[in-house]
Amino acid sequence: MTPEDELTTLMAAAKQRKEAMEMYEKGGRKDLVAQEQKELEIIITYLPKPLTKEEALHTVTRIIKETGATTAKDLGKVMSAAMKELKGKVDGSVVQELVKQQLVSTP
Repeated sequence: MTPEDELTTLMAAAKQRKEAMEMYEKGGRKDLVAQEQKELEIIITYLPKPLTKEEALHTVTRIIKETGATTAKDLGKVMSAAMKELKGKVDGSVVQELVKQQLVSTP
């Protein structure tokens, strides 16, 4: 198993725990919510430390410069490079938001 496979597996396990917690919460099963929370806390210890939005923005800005992206048409190219570097450290929707903001504001 490669480190990338490990990260993907851990992220999937964390997502499953979060979804289960939501379902159990709706069903009023606080005992099961607590169990899922304990499991999630253990899984999180093996995931990379999450980056702040500012740290992610710094990385996105650097990638935009490195790829030579200038318009929203370059979104895919920047997202591909950004997600390779930021996978597991920042939610993909946050990365996409930052990339879009930067490409729109780039002169």
